[in-house]
Amino acid sequence: MKKIIASLLLLGFAYNATAQNALKTPMHFQSILQAGLLAGKTEPSFGVQTINGVRWKQISAGIGAGIDNYVFRTIPVFIDLRADILKSKNSPFVFADAGPQFQWVQDHQKAGSFFNPEYKSGFYFNAGAGYSIYLFKRNTLTLSAAFSLKKVNESLYTYCDFVACPEQKPTINKYTFRRLAVMAGWTIW
Repeated sequence: MKKIIASLLLLGFAYNATAQNALKTPMHFQSILQAGLLAGKTEPSFGVQTINGVRWKQISAGIGAGIDNYVFRTIPVFIDLRADILKSKNSPFVFADAGPQFQWVQDHQKAGSFFNPEYKSGFYFNAGAGYSIYLFKRNTLTLSAAFSLKKVNESLYTYCDFVACPEQKPTINKYTFRRLAVMAGWTIW
């Protein structure tokens, strides 16, 4: 039910932005698709995101989701806030993203065969700056760099004869990954 309400609200915002355009107001629907490299203390990995929302003058707000494959594969779902610094077609911008992330851990990312790992949703944060390059008719190429934070909670249950031992408490690992995110994207508004 919550997903249906959230979808209806997003569609309402998109309709309102479109209706406002007919009245010559500066509000527009905006969609961003971006991909890039995530690098920190461990092996670099890729990330991809889509962000949809509204743009009003130099400010935009949206809801985003993506795939973050850094150490553990996760799906961050976040609120995105952006602001252009200049009132021109080519402009630097700043942004911040925050929200939960959901685990989508691959088999090779799980612990060894003596443990039964369970993963819980963690926190996702991303903040940085970039530059928008105007391409044509409300289409821009965006290049950005950001500090990114990803939290993952892992519970390891020891196996006893091929099942988890109910009398043993799990080993809890709390990971905090700090990394640099370099992204390239395409924005339509």
